[in-house]
Amino acid sequence: AGKGVSISDEAILSAYGNPVDEIAKQLLMAIAGKVDNDCAAAFRQATMNVEAAAFDKYVIVDMIAKFGEDIEDDMVVMINPAHLATLRKDKDFVEVMAGQKIISGEMGQLFGCRIVVSNKVQANEAFLVKAGAVEILMKRNVAVEADRDIVNKTNVYVVDEHYVVYLKDESKIVKATIA
Repeated sequence: AGKGVSISDEAILSAYGNPVDEIAKQLLMAIAGKVDNDCAAAFRQATMNVEAAAFDKYVIVDMIAKFGEDIEDDMVVMINPAHLATLRKDKDFVEVMAGQKIISGEMGQLFGCRIVVSNKVQANEAFLVKAGAVEILMKRNVAVEADRDIVNKTNVYVVDEHYVVYLKDESKIVKATIA
């Protein structure tokens, strides 16, 4: 994954704040977003599936059932933000307070599973994931390079990362499709 941008001396000198720092921040966020999108695409390759007419806590119960007796491992349910209200209204939902969050986006627990909200999960899907389901193999971590074009009086900033995301273990992920 890679992204680059150039900025003129005039833009740097006339800008309010520090545009060079903002460029670095935005480029790194773009790469992180690409990795997130690739992880979401790997989740969608899950072979164990559950179908439901609507999203509720019983969708999670059906996804857990796909693991059979192998339910001792930590499990994370990835849901769309639109589904959070449904779970929060349920008496079995245990809300996690801000200081207790272990996973980014973790909102609570239900049936021993951590509930994580993500905009990368579409409204018609949910995922139950165990550790080791998806893997990111890193060839080279994020590299940021800068160069100067003296003829055009611009600075060029480029960032890239070499990795691959893949579904490592199909037996550790269940996809729910919601009609």
